[in-house]
Parts: sequence; C-alpha cells; structure tokens
Amino acid sequence: MKKYVKILGKKLIIEKSNRKGKQLKATTQSGKEFHFGDKNMPEFPSTKRGDNYCNRTISLNNIKEINPNTLSRKILWKCEGKESKDTFKEAGVKKILKEEFYEQ
Repeated sequence: MKKYVKILGKKLIIEKSNRKGKQLKATTQSGKEFHFGDKNMPEFPSTKRGDNYCNRTISLNNIKEINPNTLSRKILWKCEGKESKDTFKEAGVKKILKEEFYEQ
C-alpha cells in the first residue's frame, strides 16, 4: 500500500522497502529513492527511548534536504527538535502505512 507525505515541501510516496534490513522506502517525484528504518528495531515515539533517538540524531539532521535520517525522524519517530511527540503508542510499519501523512 502506498501513502503520500509532504516533507520539506516535497511530495513523497511511502511504501514498504524491498531492501534487506529496511522498513520503508520513500520515492520523490523525480524517482530518487530513500530506504530507511531498521527492520529489526521497533519505534516507540513519545517515550524516553524516542526522546533519546531524537536527541542523538538531531546533529545528523540536515533540515534542508531529504535523507534517510530526516525521514526516520519525521515519519518513524515523530521528532520535533530533541523530543519525540507522537500521540499514538502503537508502533511499527503497519501503523505508518495506515496513516495519512501531510506535513503542514
């Protein structure tokens, strides 16, 4: 199942990744693909673990371009700065593929 998300003003298609060890794949309108999310590591947004991930990866985050870190932070972990802000406790790819993504 494909979902669409708008991040940094770019529309992306989000679907399950076909790359070994990755959860999701984002494809830009120009066809560039980004595989992200470790298949063996569940996400727990809005928890201490989520906050630790957001804090640890903020220095890697280039907010001006799409990259696997930006996608993991925005889509999987719901990072806002150094904190994970997801209001849902259910984690994983099934939840992500059910949601509608639109960043305002």
